[in-house]
Amino acid sequence: MATPLKDIYSADYLERVTALAERALPAACGYEQLRGLADRLAPLAMKARAELIADALCGPWPAPPDRLALIDGLLEATPLEPGAPSMTAAPAGRGAPLRGFDLWPVAIIAERLGPAHPDAVLARLPAITCRFTAEFAIRPVLLTHPERTFARLHEWVEDPDERVRRLVSEGTRTRLPWGQRLTPLIIDPSPALPLLERLRDDPSEFVRRSVANHLNDLSRDHPALVLGISERWLRGASDDRQRLVRHALRTLVKAGDPTALRLVGADDRAPDVTRSAIGPATVRVGEPIELSVTVANPGNNPMRVVLDYAIHFVRARGDAGRKVFKGATIDLAPGEERTVRRAHSFRPITTRRYHAGQHRVDWLANGQVVASHAVTLTLQGTLQGTQ
Repeated sequence: MATPLKDIYSADYLERVTALAERALPAACGYEQLRGLADRLAPLAMKARAELIADALCGPWPAPPDRLALIDGLLEATPLEPGAPSMTAAPAGRGAPLRGFDLWPVAIIAERLGPAHPDAVLARLPAITCRFTAEFAIRPVLLTHPERTFARLHEWVEDPDERVRRLVSEGTRTRLPWGQRLTPLIIDPSPALPLLERLRDDPSEFVRRSVANHLNDLSRDHPALVLGISERWLRGASDDRQRLVRHALRTLVKAGDPTALRLVGADDRAPDVTRSAIGPATVRVGEPIELSVTVANPGNNPMRVVLDYAIHFVRARGDAGRKVFKGATIDLAPGEERTVRRAHSFRPITTRRYHAGQHRVDWLANGQVVASHAVTLTLQGTLQGTQ
Protein backbone atom coordinates (compact mmCIF):
# COMPACT_ATOMS: atom_id res chain seq x y z
CA MET A 1 0.00 0.00 0.00
CA ALA A 2 1.30 3.46 -0.91
CA THR A 3 2.42 5.73 1.92
CA PRO A 4 -0.32 8.31 2.70
CA LEU A 5 0.59 11.79 1.49
CA LYS A 6 0.02 13.22 4.96
CA ASP A 7 3.08 11.27 6.16
CA ILE A 8 5.23 13.88 4.40
CA TYR A 9 4.89 15.65 7.75
CA SER A 10 7.03 13.13 9.60
CA ALA A 11 9.62 13.36 12.39
CA ASP A 12 12.28 13.78 9.69
CA TYR A 13 10.32 16.70 8.22
CA LEU A 14 10.09 18.34 11.64
CA GLU A 15 13.88 18.10 12.01
CA ARG A 16 14.41 19.64 8.57
CA VAL A 17 11.96 22.51 9.00
CA THR A 18 13.28 23.25 12.50
CA ALA A 19 16.84 23.46 11.23
CA LEU A 20 15.83 25.75 8.39
CA ALA A 21 13.68 27.95 10.65
CA GLU A 22 16.56 28.33 13.11
CA ARG A 23 18.83 29.36 10.27
CA ALA A 24 16.25 31.71 8.72
CA LEU A 25 15.23 33.49 11.94
CA PRO A 26 16.83 32.29 15.17
CA ALA A 27 14.53 32.54 18.17
CA ALA A 28 15.80 33.26 21.66
CA CYS A 29 13.17 30.91 23.07
CA GLY A 30 13.84 28.33 20.38
CA TYR A 31 11.43 26.18 18.41
CA GLU A 32 10.67 23.63 21.14
CA GLN A 33 7.01 23.41 20.11
CA LEU A 34 8.02 22.44 16.58
CA ARG A 35 10.46 19.73 17.66
CA GLY A 36 7.88 18.06 19.91
CA LEU A 37 5.00 17.75 17.42
CA ALA A 38 5.53 14.21 16.09
CA ASP A 39 3.13 12.46 18.48
CA ARG A 40 0.47 15.14 18.07
CA LEU A 41 0.59 14.89 14.28
CA ALA A 42 -0.01 11.15 14.11
CA PRO A 43 -3.85 11.11 14.43
CA LEU A 44 -4.44 14.19 12.27
CA ALA A 45 -5.40 14.53 8.61
CA MET A 46 -3.00 16.26 6.25
CA LYS A 47 -4.40 19.80 6.39
CA ALA A 48 -4.67 19.68 10.19
CA ARG A 49 -1.03 18.60 10.35
CA ALA A 50 0.06 21.52 8.19
CA GLU A 51 -1.95 23.94 10.33
CA LEU A 52 -0.44 22.62 13.56
CA ILE A 53 3.07 22.98 12.13
CA ALA A 54 2.24 26.56 11.10
CA ASP A 55 1.09 27.24 14.69
CA ALA A 56 4.38 25.95 16.06
CA LEU A 57 6.47 27.90 13.53
CA CYS A 58 4.74 31.08 14.62
CA GLY A 59 5.10 30.27 18.32
CA PRO A 60 8.29 32.28 18.89
CA TRP A 61 7.01 35.19 16.78
CA PRO A 62 3.88 36.94 18.08
CA ALA A 63 4.50 40.02 15.92
CA PRO A 64 3.45 39.91 12.22
CA PRO A 65 6.70 41.54 10.95
CA ASP A 66 8.70 38.65 12.41
CA ARG A 67 6.33 36.13 10.86
CA LEU A 68 6.83 37.80 7.48
CA ALA A 69 10.58 37.63 7.99
CA LEU A 70 10.26 33.92 8.81
CA ILE A 71 8.38 33.38 5.53
CA ASP A 72 11.14 35.22 3.67
CA GLY A 73 13.86 33.19 5.32
CA LEU A 74 12.23 29.83 4.60
CA LEU A 75 11.56 30.81 0.98
CA GLU A 76 15.16 31.87 0.53
CA ALA A 77 16.24 28.45 1.81
CA THR A 78 13.98 26.72 -0.73
CA PRO A 79 15.41 26.14 -4.23
CA LEU A 80 13.45 27.66 -7.07
CA GLU A 81 13.03 24.82 -9.54
CA PRO A 82 12.02 25.31 -13.18
CA GLY A 83 8.55 24.38 -14.38
CA ALA A 84 5.50 23.43 -12.35
CA PRO A 85 6.22 23.05 -8.62
CA SER A 86 6.95 19.55 -7.42
CA MET A 87 4.27 18.21 -5.09
CA THR A 88 6.53 15.61 -3.54
CA ALA A 89 8.63 15.95 -0.41
CA ALA A 90 12.30 16.83 -0.53
CA PRO A 91 14.92 14.16 0.15
CA ALA A 92 15.33 13.28 3.81
CA GLY A 93 18.07 14.71 6.01
CA ARG A 94 18.45 17.53 8.47
CA GLY A 95 19.99 19.89 5.92
CA ALA A 96 17.66 19.04 3.03
CA PRO A 97 15.63 21.93 1.59
CA LEU A 98 11.85 22.19 1.56
CA ARG A 99 9.87 21.33 -1.56
CA GLY A 100 6.25 20.93 -2.61
CA PHE A 101 3.86 20.15 0.24
CA ASP A 102 6.74 20.74 2.66
CA LEU A 103 5.90 24.42 2.19
CA TRP A 104 2.20 24.23 2.97
CA PRO A 105 2.69 25.45 6.58
CA VAL A 106 4.57 28.49 5.20
CA ALA A 107 1.66 29.24 2.85
CA ILE A 108 -0.75 28.89 5.79
CA ILE A 109 1.17 31.55 7.72
CA ALA A 110 0.82 33.89 4.72
CA GLU A 111 -2.87 32.99 4.43
CA ARG A 112 -3.48 34.00 8.06
CA LEU A 113 -1.59 37.28 7.70
CA GLY A 114 -3.31 38.33 4.45
CA PRO A 115 -6.40 40.15 5.73
CA ALA A 116 -4.40 42.38 8.10
CA HIS A 117 -1.31 42.80 5.90
CA PRO A 118 -2.59 42.56 2.31
CA ASP A 119 0.23 44.34 0.49
CA ALA A 120 2.99 42.46 2.33
CA VAL A 121 1.35 39.10 1.68
CA LEU A 122 0.47 39.82 -1.96
CA ALA A 123 4.10 40.75 -2.55
CA ARG A 124 5.20 37.30 -1.31
CA LEU A 125 2.62 35.14 -3.08
CA PRO A 126 4.55 34.85 -6.38
CA ALA A 127 7.55 33.43 -4.52
CA ILE A 128 5.30 30.99 -2.65
CA THR A 129 3.40 29.83 -5.75
CA CYS A 130 6.65 29.25 -7.67
CA ARG A 131 7.78 26.84 -4.95
CA PHE A 132 4.48 25.26 -3.86
CA THR A 133 1.17 27.00 -4.56
CA ALA A 134 -0.55 30.11 -3.27
CA GLU A 135 -4.05 29.27 -4.46
CA PHE A 136 -5.19 28.81 -0.83
CA ALA A 137 -3.19 31.70 0.64
CA ILE A 138 -4.62 34.31 -1.73
CA ARG A 139 -8.24 33.67 -0.85
CA PRO A 140 -8.56 35.49 2.51
CA VAL A 141 -6.85 38.60 1.16
CA LEU A 142 -9.00 38.47 -1.98
CA LEU A 143 -12.15 38.35 0.15
CA THR A 144 -11.10 41.17 2.47
CA HIS A 145 -9.29 43.40 -0.06
CA PRO A 146 -10.73 42.56 -3.49
CA GLU A 147 -9.67 45.75 -5.27
CA ARG A 148 -6.02 45.46 -4.18
CA THR A 149 -5.96 41.77 -5.01
CA PHE A 150 -7.49 42.12 -8.46
CA ALA A 151 -5.05 44.92 -9.27
CA ARG A 152 -2.20 42.46 -8.58
CA LEU A 153 -3.93 39.70 -10.53
CA HIS A 154 -4.13 41.90 -13.62
CA GLU A 155 -0.38 42.47 -13.31
CA TRP A 156 0.37 38.77 -12.84
CA VAL A 157 -1.43 37.85 -16.07
CA GLU A 158 1.66 39.15 -17.87
CA ASP A 159 4.21 37.51 -15.55
CA PRO A 160 6.91 35.54 -17.40
CA ASP A 161 6.53 32.60 -14.98
CA GLU A 162 3.66 30.23 -15.80
CA ARG A 163 3.21 29.43 -12.12
CA VAL A 164 2.34 33.05 -11.34
CA ARG A 165 -0.03 33.27 -14.31
CA ARG A 166 -1.72 30.07 -13.16
CA LEU A 167 -2.27 31.63 -9.72
CA VAL A 168 -4.45 34.27 -11.40
CA SER A 169 -6.91 31.60 -12.51
CA GLU A 170 -6.49 29.02 -9.76
CA GLY A 171 -6.59 31.56 -6.94
CA THR A 172 -9.94 32.92 -8.13
CA ARG A 173 -11.65 29.55 -8.62
CA THR A 174 -14.93 29.75 -6.75
CA ARG A 175 -15.05 26.15 -5.51
CA LEU A 176 -11.40 25.15 -5.28
CA PRO A 177 -10.99 21.75 -3.56
CA TRP A 178 -9.55 22.23 -0.04
CA GLY A 179 -9.83 26.00 -0.56
CA GLN A 180 -12.04 28.65 1.03
CA ARG A 181 -15.17 29.17 -1.05
CA LEU A 182 -15.28 32.54 -2.82
CA THR A 183 -18.96 33.34 -2.27
CA PRO A 184 -18.82 36.88 -3.72
CA LEU A 185 -17.49 35.48 -7.00
CA ILE A 186 -20.13 32.75 -6.93
CA ILE A 187 -22.76 35.49 -6.74
CA ASP A 188 -21.05 37.72 -9.31
CA PRO A 189 -18.19 36.11 -11.27
CA SER A 190 -17.68 39.14 -13.54
CA PRO A 191 -14.48 40.46 -11.83
CA ALA A 192 -12.57 37.29 -12.77
CA LEU A 193 -13.85 36.89 -16.33
CA PRO A 194 -11.50 39.43 -17.99
CA LEU A 195 -8.57 37.53 -16.45
CA LEU A 196 -9.76 34.25 -17.97
CA GLU A 197 -10.14 35.95 -21.34
CA ARG A 198 -6.49 37.01 -21.20
CA LEU A 199 -5.35 33.52 -20.18
CA ARG A 200 -7.43 31.36 -22.51
CA ASP A 201 -4.64 31.11 -25.10
CA ASP A 202 -1.75 31.08 -22.66
CA PRO A 203 1.24 29.17 -24.08
CA SER A 204 1.32 26.95 -20.98
CA GLU A 205 -0.95 23.90 -20.71
CA PHE A 206 -0.51 24.25 -16.93
CA VAL A 207 -2.28 27.63 -17.11
CA ARG A 208 -4.92 26.66 -19.66
CA ARG A 209 -5.89 23.63 -17.57
CA SER A 210 -6.50 25.94 -14.62
CA VAL A 211 -8.70 28.18 -16.77
CA ALA A 212 -10.74 25.11 -17.75
CA ASN A 213 -11.10 24.07 -14.12
CA HIS A 214 -12.15 27.61 -13.19
CA LEU A 215 -14.90 27.54 -15.81
CA ASN A 216 -15.97 24.07 -14.72
CA ASP A 217 -16.38 25.38 -11.14
CA LEU A 218 -18.39 28.29 -12.49
CA SER A 219 -20.65 25.97 -14.51
CA ARG A 220 -22.10 24.60 -11.28
CA ASP A 221 -23.62 27.99 -10.43
CA HIS A 222 -23.84 29.78 -13.81
CA PRO A 223 -24.24 27.12 -16.52
CA ALA A 224 -25.72 29.51 -19.09
CA LEU A 225 -22.80 31.91 -18.65
CA VAL A 226 -20.22 29.16 -19.14
CA LEU A 227 -22.06 27.78 -22.17
CA GLY A 228 -22.07 31.26 -23.70
CA ILE A 229 -18.36 31.75 -23.05
CA SER A 230 -17.59 28.30 -24.44
CA GLU A 231 -19.57 28.86 -27.62
CA ARG A 232 -17.79 32.17 -28.21
CA TRP A 233 -14.35 30.75 -27.48
CA LEU A 234 -14.90 27.88 -29.91
CA ARG A 235 -15.29 30.21 -32.89
CA GLY A 236 -12.06 29.86 -34.84
CA ALA A 237 -10.51 28.09 -31.85
CA SER A 238 -7.09 26.45 -31.94
CA ASP A 239 -6.74 22.81 -30.93
CA ASP A 240 -5.46 23.94 -27.52
CA ARG A 241 -8.49 26.12 -26.90
CA GLN A 242 -10.84 23.37 -28.04
CA ARG A 243 -9.28 21.05 -25.46
CA LEU A 244 -9.68 23.76 -22.81
CA VAL A 245 -13.39 24.14 -23.58
CA ARG A 246 -14.01 20.40 -23.59
CA HIS A 247 -12.42 20.13 -20.15
CA ALA A 248 -14.38 23.15 -18.91
CA LEU A 249 -17.67 21.58 -19.98
CA ARG A 250 -17.08 18.17 -18.42
CA THR A 251 -19.57 18.60 -15.55
CA LEU A 252 -22.30 19.85 -17.88
CA VAL A 253 -21.55 17.03 -20.34
CA LYS A 254 -21.83 14.44 -17.56
CA ALA A 255 -25.15 16.03 -16.57
CA GLY A 256 -26.38 15.52 -20.14
CA ASP A 257 -26.77 19.21 -20.93
CA PRO A 258 -27.76 19.29 -24.62
CA THR A 259 -25.92 22.53 -25.41
CA ALA A 260 -22.71 21.29 -23.77
CA LEU A 261 -22.97 18.03 -25.68
CA ARG A 262 -23.45 19.92 -28.94
CA LEU A 263 -20.44 22.13 -28.20
CA VAL A 264 -18.17 19.12 -27.71
CA GLY A 265 -19.41 17.71 -31.01
CA ALA A 266 -21.70 14.95 -29.75
CA ASP A 267 -24.47 13.76 -32.03
CA ASP A 268 -28.02 14.74 -31.07
CA ARG A 269 -29.08 11.09 -31.16
CA ALA A 270 -27.97 8.07 -29.23
CA PRO A 271 -26.30 5.08 -30.89
CA ASP A 272 -27.77 1.60 -30.94
CA VAL A 273 -26.61 -0.69 -28.14
CA THR A 274 -25.93 -4.22 -29.32
CA ARG A 275 -24.46 -5.61 -26.09
CA SER A 276 -23.79 -4.52 -22.52
CA ALA A 277 -22.59 -6.38 -19.46
CA ILE A 278 -21.47 -5.93 -15.88
CA GLY A 279 -19.79 -8.30 -13.48
CA PRO A 280 -19.60 -9.62 -10.91
CA ALA A 281 -23.19 -9.21 -9.80
CA THR A 282 -22.15 -8.97 -6.13
CA VAL A 283 -19.05 -7.21 -4.80
CA ARG A 284 -17.61 -6.18 -1.47
CA VAL A 285 -16.13 -2.79 -0.59
CA GLY A 286 -12.63 -2.67 -2.03
CA GLU A 287 -13.45 -4.91 -5.00
CA PRO A 288 -13.89 -3.81 -8.64
CA ILE A 289 -16.62 -4.33 -11.19
CA GLU A 290 -16.08 -4.61 -14.94
CA LEU A 291 -18.42 -2.78 -17.31
CA SER A 292 -18.70 -3.04 -21.06
CA VAL A 293 -21.01 -1.68 -23.72
CA THR A 294 -21.05 -2.14 -27.49
CA VAL A 295 -22.57 0.68 -29.52
CA ALA A 296 -23.26 0.98 -33.22
CA ASN A 297 -23.99 3.84 -35.59
CA PRO A 298 -27.22 2.97 -37.43
CA GLY A 299 -27.17 6.04 -39.67
CA ASN A 300 -25.56 7.07 -42.92
CA ASN A 301 -23.45 9.85 -41.43
CA PRO A 302 -20.55 9.81 -38.96
CA MET A 303 -21.56 9.96 -35.29
CA ARG A 304 -19.65 11.27 -32.28
CA VAL A 305 -20.66 9.47 -29.10
CA VAL A 306 -19.90 10.68 -25.58
CA LEU A 307 -20.09 7.60 -23.38
CA ASP A 308 -20.18 7.93 -19.59
CA TYR A 309 -21.44 5.66 -16.85
CA ALA A 310 -23.43 6.56 -13.76
CA ILE A 311 -23.62 4.70 -10.47
CA HIS A 312 -26.62 5.24 -8.22
CA PHE A 313 -24.98 4.86 -4.79
CA VAL A 314 -27.27 3.68 -2.00
CA ARG A 315 -27.39 6.25 0.82
CA ALA A 316 -27.90 5.76 4.54
CA ARG A 317 -31.61 6.60 4.39
CA GLY A 318 -32.19 4.02 1.65
CA ASP A 319 -32.52 6.22 -1.41
CA ALA A 320 -29.77 6.64 -4.01
CA GLY A 321 -27.55 9.45 -5.26
CA ARG A 322 -26.18 9.42 -8.79
CA LYS A 323 -22.51 10.00 -9.61
CA VAL A 324 -21.37 10.15 -13.24
CA PHE A 325 -17.92 8.90 -14.27
CA LYS A 326 -16.07 9.50 -17.53
CA GLY A 327 -16.19 6.74 -20.08
CA ALA A 328 -14.93 7.67 -23.55
CA THR A 329 -15.65 9.86 -26.55
CA ILE A 330 -15.63 7.90 -29.79
CA ASP A 331 -16.31 8.67 -33.45
CA LEU A 332 -18.28 6.02 -35.35
CA ALA A 333 -18.41 5.74 -39.11
CA PRO A 334 -21.76 4.76 -40.65
CA GLY A 335 -22.53 1.18 -39.64
CA GLU A 336 -19.48 0.95 -37.37
CA GLU A 337 -19.66 -0.89 -34.06
CA ARG A 338 -17.32 -0.30 -31.08
CA THR A 339 -16.96 -1.79 -27.59
CA VAL A 340 -15.94 0.31 -24.59
CA ARG A 341 -14.81 -1.31 -21.34
CA ARG A 342 -14.24 0.27 -17.95
CA ALA A 343 -13.34 -1.00 -14.49
CA HIS A 344 -14.73 0.69 -11.39
CA SER A 345 -13.45 -0.03 -7.90
CA PHE A 346 -15.53 0.29 -4.75
CA ARG A 347 -12.36 1.07 -2.82
CA PRO A 348 -12.70 3.13 0.37
CA ILE A 349 -12.25 6.87 -0.19
CA THR A 350 -12.52 9.82 2.16
CA THR A 351 -15.36 11.48 0.23
CA ARG A 352 -17.83 8.59 0.19
CA ARG A 353 -19.20 6.10 2.68
CA TYR A 354 -20.63 2.95 1.12
CA HIS A 355 -23.91 1.34 2.16
CA ALA A 356 -25.01 -2.20 1.41
CA GLY A 357 -27.69 -2.76 -1.18
CA GLN A 358 -28.44 -2.86 -4.87
CA HIS A 359 -26.71 -0.13 -6.89
CA ARG A 360 -27.96 0.70 -10.36
CA VAL A 361 -25.32 1.29 -13.03
CA ASP A 362 -26.28 3.13 -16.22
CA TRP A 363 -24.43 3.64 -19.47
CA LEU A 364 -25.07 7.13 -20.87
CA ALA A 365 -24.61 7.90 -24.55
CA ASN A 366 -24.91 11.54 -25.64
CA GLY A 367 -26.78 12.27 -22.42
CA GLN A 368 -29.29 9.43 -22.74
CA VAL A 369 -29.48 6.24 -20.67
CA VAL A 370 -28.91 3.42 -23.16
CA ALA A 371 -28.29 0.44 -20.85
CA SER A 372 -28.78 -0.35 -17.16
CA HIS A 373 -27.57 -3.08 -14.83
CA ALA A 374 -27.65 -3.79 -11.11
CA VAL A 375 -24.80 -4.71 -8.80
CA THR A 376 -25.21 -5.66 -5.16
CA LEU A 377 -22.69 -4.20 -2.75
CA THR A 378 -22.09 -6.02 0.51
CA LEU A 379 -20.13 -4.80 3.52
CA GLN A 380 -19.61 -8.28 4.93
CA GLY A 381 -15.96 -8.92 5.75
CA THR A 382 -14.83 -5.43 4.71
CA LEU A 383 -13.53 -2.35 6.49
CA GLN A 384 -14.54 1.15 5.49
CA GLY A 385 -11.35 3.00 6.27
CA THR A 386 -9.96 6.19 4.84
CA GLN A 387 -6.79 6.35 2.82
